Amino acid sequence: MGKYKDTLTGDLFDQVFPIRKPIAKIDSTTLSGRISRLVSLILKGSKKSREQIAASMSEMLDCPTFSKAMLDNYSSESNAGHKITLERFIVLVRVTDSFWAWDELLAEDGYTVLFEKEALLAERARVDQEIEELKKYQKELKSLGPVKIRRRP
Repeated sequence: MGKYKDTLTGDLFDQVFPIRKPIAKIDSTTLSGRISRLVSLILKGSKKSREQIAASMSEMLDCPTFSKAMLDNYSSESNAGHKITLERFIVLVRVTDSFWAWDELLAEDGYTVLFEKEALLAERARVDQEIEELKKYQKELKSLGPVKIRRRP
């Protein structure tokens, strides 16, 4: 047999929605510090330069004064006077395609963000689980024996 490797057939064991793992441990004690650290991770992980990110954000926010220096300030925990607004954080995530940041931001509170069809998949799994529990309960009830119903005159 030849050593031919099929690259066209998908792997049956690949997950449809892979489990997202934490990017990095954000070990800041304050929420403000966590957000600054997260902004820093977003900027470091992006393929775009800070100048490109700032230019895209400036356009999306319709704010011509938005600059790389502002991003630098937002990513610095020691710069407590400069905190990123929610609107700017949302735009930063969109511009850098760093949607993983939502999981990182909300993980401490026990939340995971489901994207697009993930919510539908999770709901299907929840319904399947509920159906299985009801089937078990039904089986328990049937195992109690037949039920005789007496009619009252």
